[in-house]
Amino acid sequence: MNNEYKNNTYKKATNYVLPENASELNIKTLESNNIIFGNDLLLNKYPKKIGNLNAYFYYKNYPLILINFPQMYLFLIYQIFINLFFFSTIKLFHKNLYNFLEILYIISYIIPVSSHLIIFFMNPGTPKFNLNFYQLNQIDENEKKNFMYCKICNIIVKIEDDVVHCDECNVCVMNYDHHCYWTSKCITNKNICFFYCFIFGTIIFAAVFSMCAIYFLYNKMIVLNKKK
Repeated sequence: MNNEYKNNTYKKATNYVLPENASELNIKTLESNNIIFGNDLLLNKYPKKIGNLNAYFYYKNYPLILINFPQMYLFLIYQIFINLFFFSTIKLFHKNLYNFLEILYIISYIIPVSSHLIIFFMNPGTPKFNLNFYQLNQIDENEKKNFMYCKICNIIVKIEDDVVHCDECNVCVMNYDHHCYWTSKCITNKNICFFYCFIFGTIIFAAVFSMCAIYFLYNKMIVLNKKK
């Protein structure tokens, strides 16, 4: 993401101004909200939606599962295709391959499919440390230089966390790499190992299928020749 966009999206926390509805909240309410994602979430500690993502299963005020329903069409295409392809071919291969080839084919299917599902459901790395409005006012003016304020998400985060706002998910994420439409999720340091398993696993699955298909057809040709 270019610096010009980031500079337009973020500004120093020293310029932060409390929203109108925040003035109506008491200090205890503000202090209890360790994670604030926007003005409308000040009164909701466990929001059901964060940006374009639906949030589920909170642990210590942090959503473990985030799902991007508006962009899940490519995710569904991949899952439907690879599952239909696998279960239709495994029936042909069953009892016509060596056991180790059949097991290898099953494993090569499980790795990309499971990795793809994990990326789709898991939280890609929304900021865990977000100051609330009251806490910001308790920090020394010099310390405020270590924080950024996202004008879109309306959150205050540490600069050292390398937070970037993703337009597709409409949320801030830490250690952003890119947005993957096939998983409908941002790829970050948190889920990039699963992303590699998904990409290379799919390639390996195709290679193993080709090997199994060649062996299967070779055996069928031998059987036909014997019948002649």
